[in-house]
Amino acid sequence: EAVLAGEMCLYKQDIQIPFPKDQALAGMKAESYLAIPLSDTEGKVLGHLAVLDTKPMGAAPDDLSIFNIFAARARAELERQQAEEALKRSEERLSSVLTSAMDAIITIDDERYITLFNPAAERVFRCASSWAVGQPFDRFLSRRFRSLLERYLQAVDDDGGVEQMWAPEGLTAVRANREEFPIEATISPFKVGGQRLYTLILRDMNERKQAQAEIEQLQWEKSYLQEEVGSAYRFENIVGESP
Repeated sequence: EAVLAGEMCLYKQDIQIPFPKDQALAGMKAESYLAIPLSDTEGKVLGHLAVLDTKPMGAAPDDLSIFNIFAARARAELERQQAEEALKRSEERLSSVLTSAMDAIITIDDERYITLFNPAAERVFRCASSWAVGQPFDRFLSRRFRSLLERYLQAVDDDGGVEQMWAPEGLTAVRANREEFPIEATISPFKVGGQRLYTLILRDMNERKQAQAEIEQLQWEKSYLQEEVGSAYRFENIVGESP
């Protein structure tokens, strides 16, 4: 308990006396105990490293130095494992977001080559991610979209404070089969490991218009059926009242 609170702990001998109920110590015939907390760079205790001996322990300064070396190695390994687990969780969350997103999400580098292409982008541009990643994004751009993107990237280079850009209408993109279609898009810069990347979120406006048309059709059908049901109900009442 003291070690996990951040203190080094040394019992040179008679370790079983202060802990008479600890059967493990008796089973090991432990006589001495030395432990040191393993703390990360922020001082948070990750665990501890401990040694037990069946003989009294002198724990001279040289012994403690060697012990600290082993503790430092163990500490570094624990931090590495925790970092890998955190990275794995982060990647899983990112993958879940990208997979479930309804809009096409694409990441490009400074040279405008595609580094990420989510499932919605596969559907919108009608090509596989395995084919698109590594390709120049320009192959999916109309002339106006390419010109707009070039001006934006230049603005980011000239002024690091440039943030997200939104193009709500008037843009078109090009599918893998060369079909041109209207889009709305947002572009955002970010840095990873000193490298500047750009995320583009695109929405196929034809799909939105089609969805809106389907909604309007369903609303009309609902209204029509409600009128039909109302007419049938009124007719039944009239018939029921007839002599």
